[in-house]
Amino acid sequence: MKTDKMTNRILGIALVVVLIGAMLPLGALTGHGQVTAAQATIYVPDHYSTIQAAVNAASPGDTVIVRNGVYTENVKISTDHLNVRSENGAGATIIQAATPDNHVFKITADYVTLAGVTVKGAMTYPNAGIFIGPNSSSNHIEGCIVSDNSHGIWSEASSDNSLDNNHVLNNYYGLTFWYSSNNSLKSNTMSDNDYNFSVKGSSLSHFTHAIDKSNKVNGKPVYYWVNKQSQQVPSDAGYVALVNCTDMAVRNLNLTQNGQGVLLAYSSNSVIENVNTSSNGVGVALIHSFDNIIKNNNVSHNIEMEWPPRTLCVGIQVWLSDNNFILDNTVTNNAFGIVVAASSENAIIDNSLSDNHWGIELSAASSNKITNNTILNSGGFGIRLGSSRGNTVARNNLFGSGIIQITGSASDNSVYLNGFDACLVYFFSGLNNVWHSPEEITYTYNGNTYTSYLGNYWRDYTGTDADGDGIGDTPYLIGSDADNYPLVQPFQDYVVTPGPNLEVYAYENEFSRTWTRDSVTDLPICNSQIIYSISNEGSEGATDIQVIIKINGSTFEQHVIPSLDEGESYIGGFALSAEYDSVKHIEVRALTLNSVDTYSFPVEATLPRAAGYMTWQELIHPLVTLFVTPADSVIRHLASKRSDWKDIRS
Repeated sequence: MKTDKMTNRILGIALVVVLIGAMLPLGALTGHGQVTAAQATIYVPDHYSTIQAAVNAASPGDTVIVRNGVYTENVKISTDHLNVRSENGAGATIIQAATPDNHVFKITADYVTLAGVTVKGAMTYPNAGIFIGPNSSSNHIEGCIVSDNSHGIWSEASSDNSLDNNHVLNNYYGLTFWYSSNNSLKSNTMSDNDYNFSVKGSSLSHFTHAIDKSNKVNGKPVYYWVNKQSQQVPSDAGYVALVNCTDMAVRNLNLTQNGQGVLLAYSSNSVIENVNTSSNGVGVALIHSFDNIIKNNNVSHNIEMEWPPRTLCVGIQVWLSDNNFILDNTVTNNAFGIVVAASSENAIIDNSLSDNHWGIELSAASSNKITNNTILNSGGFGIRLGSSRGNTVARNNLFGSGIIQITGSASDNSVYLNGFDACLVYFFSGLNNVWHSPEEITYTYNGNTYTSYLGNYWRDYTGTDADGDGIGDTPYLIGSDADNYPLVQPFQDYVVTPGPNLEVYAYENEFSRTWTRDSVTDLPICNSQIIYSISNEGSEGATDIQVIIKINGSTFEQHVIPSLDEGESYIGGFALSAEYDSVKHIEVRALTLNSVDTYSFPVEATLPRAAGYMTWQELIHPLVTLFVTPADSVIRHLASKRSDWKDIRS
């Protein structure tokens, strides 16, 4: 009998353990936590007819080898330091789920190796071909083919695992790290899954993994960058994540079929521009990220994975992230167009949203600005304020189910000069929301000029306008709030006398230039100062003016000017260093609720050539300070021990 032979073998192993017990404690571990005593090799189906029976009989450190064949079962591995592998590779050994509503392999132990098997058939959401966790660690998955499951490989609350040379294909979700940390991926291929790769978490450690570009999604490399700065993601990217990065650029990419098209986690001062993201869980996701710019992207058909059957689409998601700019994006055919949650001081400006079920949502968010957006054909609401306070919603066009929805204890929001179909109020206690402009505005309506507060245009407003000033005679009721200055025509029919008008000017202080020597390359470095001014040339004051400074397209600095009265100016400056013979393109942009201006110019770090005079090595002598005057190509230098000027003309 096979069972009797196995029993005798185990008794023999036990006798050996007794004999060596004086020399080596039972269960002794190596430096890698591997059990070295009494390691047995168990074959399936030789010793046990099923993999589960073999795993149940195994002890820490044992190896279960599965011979060629198709095995129909669901296997749970709860023994540490267990090795389960095929005899001849994944092509010859297939494990098919006995029941589709359980994981095929569920690993809850530590230091488990699963290698060289094909895993398939866990089709019921949210079960996986290979599930690791929760709270297991240091497992190794290698050389497996994982296909035709709800989740291919799913790591939940699990750490320090390594996944190498696996093929994950034709699953609903391919490979997912869910609140897991410090995992390693090498040479894995993920293809033809609805969502090939995704990472979810709520702390920096949940996003800190070692994932190199040897991993591919649909044949394109994964760029999962951690602790990087001042780099641009290559153009062949298939998945992009920037974790704890700063001053990064993501441009001109096509990103599809992942949990996130672009993921920024704990990253800052970066730009996402001209990216097409489609058919992802979330098109662009910002998590704990600050001072970033998301602009000119096409974001469509992105599906949030956690809500089957694929109904909750999120185009751009901002979570626990502040001071970001979302500008000039086209967001279409998602369930949620743009979501800002538990975040503040973000600006959502000049975006075009269409055919999303819900347009823009603020959830537990404060002090954000939603201005000058066009929102078309929303199936549910156009804009929703959910338990959010202190936000500004102004000058937005909503057409086709253009409803603003108020939920929870939304309070102290300022909503004016928008066009709405109606307002829906849910669980609303009326906490001091203001439905008209914060100040009186001078405007022209039907050829006449008036000065008044201006509210919003409501298509279902039935009041009259007896005096013809364009403002309804009776309030538009919104729960216990009211728009006391409802517009009787779309706000575009009201010619508003310009309020704030920002003007930006910037230049290089040419007499501030000095040259030094780079300590690494020994090449000359031009050090200079850039001066910029921001003036309010309008007829009223401006507040919360966002200032964005870019060098060669990358964000160099962002800050806020609290206010500028009419006629008032702000002067700022910053130091600039440039390599010899290089060009730095400077851009200074200022924007507030109703005004935007940009000024840009190049700075050339060059010197006039003067044959027979100074070499650059002489020019950067530590006793010499250089002043460059581009206008007349004159170099004037003053040595520290001289009192006279010497002109060297090119």
